[in-house]
Amino acid sequence: MQAIRPTNIGNPDFDWEYVDELNVGLDLSLFKTQRVKLVADWYNKITRNMFIDLPLSAFSGAGSGGTAPLSSARMGNKGIEWSLSGDVIQKENFNWNIGVNGAYNQNKILRVSDVTDELPDGDTRIIKVGLPYGTYYAQRWAGVDPANGDALYYNRDGAVTNVYSAEAEAIPLSANMFPKLTGGIATAVRWKNITLNALLAFVSDVQRWNNIDFYNENQAYMTSNQSKRMLYDRWKKPGDNAMLQRIDVPRNFTSKDIQDASFMRLRNLQLNYSVPTALLSQPGS
Repeated sequence: MQAIRPTNIGNPDFDWEYVDELNVGLDLSLFKTQRVKLVADWYNKITRNMFIDLPLSAFSGAGSGGTAPLSSARMGNKGIEWSLSGDVIQKENFNWNIGVNGAYNQNKILRVSDVTDELPDGDTRIIKVGLPYGTYYAQRWAGVDPANGDALYYNRDGAVTNVYSAEAEAIPLSANMFPKLTGGIATAVRWKNITLNALLAFVSDVQRWNNIDFYNENQAYMTSNQSKRMLYDRWKKPGDNAMLQRIDVPRNFTSKDIQDASFMRLRNLQLNYSVPTALLSQPGS
């Protein structure tokens, strides 16, 4: 028997998303040659009618995994963006410039809807009043029992148990998928017609779900490529202080899968040579 059903349900009250924003900026140059420059902008944004998805019951007619669009949330963002640059050395045939820029943002959910202060955001995050948008949500990992190799977890009250129950025991973690601090460091050195430019980029105070670890350390995928930790760091006998549980114990998603994703990396390194104009001039011109 064939039939059709909606995968999502409409919302006749769905509205536009609005942003109220206040910005205060500063531009400052020092010395006659303006060899030091500072630009700073402070902002405060309130997003009203923020779009979120409401998970629906399987009995709603949309089936398992169905959602309804809401425009009921409110979110605040405030922070500062800045740029500071200067010529450390400023001569006719030699110049060295260095600059740093960054952005720091504080984010908070101020409202979810009329009927609830929290909603799941995908499989691993939560939208909750008072917390930043992008907050991870999981049961906390408590290690491996040295006596029998069981995986151990923390309940919401802090008690340790070997029973995994994410639906009942998961809590918001002090971890977020969006960085609080981003920026870069740039420098340029010029000697006559040769210039060397470099750019470093950094991201701080950000976490990510390490999906690779989740599968590589999972006994359900033992026939696939596995991490060497499955051989050397799993529990094998009583008394082992191991990173991974006994081989027959399921590998569940917990707080240990949310890992630091901060970085600083070289984004660009460039060497330039400016051909003198005289060499490009045609004879007799």
